[in-house]
Amino acid sequence: MKDITPDKILLTLTVGISILTALVFLLKNRGFSILVRRFGAYVVAVALFELLSYSLVFVFQNSNNNLYLLHLYTLVEFVLIGLFFAKLFDLFEWKMPFGLIIFIGSILIILNSIFIQPLDEYNSFSRTPVQLVFMLGCFAAFYFFTHRNYPYADRGMVKMFLIALLLKYSGSLFLYLFGNQISLLQIETQKALWLVNASLNFIAQVIILIAILGWIIADKKDDKETLKQEYF
Repeated sequence: MKDITPDKILLTLTVGISILTALVFLLKNRGFSILVRRFGAYVVAVALFELLSYSLVFVFQNSNNNLYLLHLYTLVEFVLIGLFFAKLFDLFEWKMPFGLIIFIGSILIILNSIFIQPLDEYNSFSRTPVQLVFMLGCFAAFYFFTHRNYPYADRGMVKMFLIALLLKYSGSLFLYLFGNQISLLQIETQKALWLVNASLNFIAQVIILIAILGWIIADKKDDKETLKQEYF
């Protein structure tokens, strides 16, 4: 029982709900639009990285050598969420060179991990801008939802995705910005700080799961028939 700690319980619940959300999405994948399927790819990636990170720390007892996962995750996350926003803004008819932005951003993330902050350090120089970009993307999306037409039945689900992203990234921005400094603090202080991040991540995963389940459960057959064919 002494090995059961609040942080381990929370991380276990987060991994569990991440996997559950990914499985629900995969089972109902064909019933979603291209936009939601792009977000679903991110959901699946999160579940895989959460499970791998959890296994390294609590199963293989390799907690001192898993920062490389954060570097890799930052790159994968940037590409997948970038593709999601690219499609979302395309639906709002906002023309931007998102492909070029994703390509340049990915190169900068890779260069930071190779030359500036190696794989055994927190990649705060790349992680922080990525989170800021995603937060700005969420704000821009909410603005477009208010001022432009979005005539599709999944608007509520997409808004909940944005809320989850905004909660997750705004809450963890400070921690990742000063991740290397935090790593120098006493271990108990580090755990307390990262427990806040884990809590926000858990809440975000719950919101995403509720959004997907709500879409599946709700009887929206008539609404779904009104979706434009090119959206799928």
